[in-house]
Amino acid sequence: MKKTLAVLMALTGVAMAEVTQEIWSLDFTGTTPAYTLANGVTLSNLPESANGGWTLNMANQVLTQTGNVLTYADKFIYTVKLEINSLNTNQWPELLGLGKAGAEDNNNDHGDNWKCAYYKDDSKFVLDKNGFSSPTEADTVKSISATLNTPFTLSIHSDGQGKVSMYVGDELVDYATLSSTDLNKTVEQFSFGGRVNIGKGGQPSDVTIYSAKLEKVIPEPTTATLSLLALAGLAARRRRR
Repeated sequence: MKKTLAVLMALTGVAMAEVTQEIWSLDFTGTTPAYTLANGVTLSNLPESANGGWTLNMANQVLTQTGNVLTYADKFIYTVKLEINSLNTNQWPELLGLGKAGAEDNNNDHGDNWKCAYYKDDSKFVLDKNGFSSPTEADTVKSISATLNTPFTLSIHSDGQGKVSMYVGDELVDYATLSSTDLNKTVEQFSFGGRVNIGKGGQPSDVTIYSAKLEKVIPEPTTATLSLLALAGLAARRRRR
């Protein structure tokens, strides 16, 4: 019986699945923003909305999260549905940003954050860092041309071990890897149409934002694991009898 119980407990230790837990979500398609929050989360600087989507013409809006703030030691997904309205002004318009709140540092950097841009001359989406100690940046994984006035999703994934990846739809297009010293840095600001802390040299885009959400990825026991735990408990009760 003890051996059976040990085997069951060992199996339950590895049979875990991952699920997403929504921290907040925003819907910009109404006359006012509709949003949902998880417990303990407060948002500030919520952008105004317009019918059919929130349009940004060479300006950006930053959303600040003030509770349950994530770090790069967390697994999370930041997803935005948007469309690019024009590419006439900038060579590399900045679409989104996320990272740490605060002023620029002495190196004229923008704090520890990321910008998501579209390089129109190269027809590719790029994930670029500002600040941090020394991330290892990869070449663009896949070049995808943007289609103007067509909604698409752009998402940033943190794997909880320092790898930060950018997806266009389901396609991985770029990523970078942070050093271990950067894992505990906070992710508390999210920008639309440009980068966070944009006071120096930013080039916001002419985009329309339809929705945005932040999700944390957490482990959860699978159904099989729960069944094994139940069997283990039943076996233990019978053994005591």
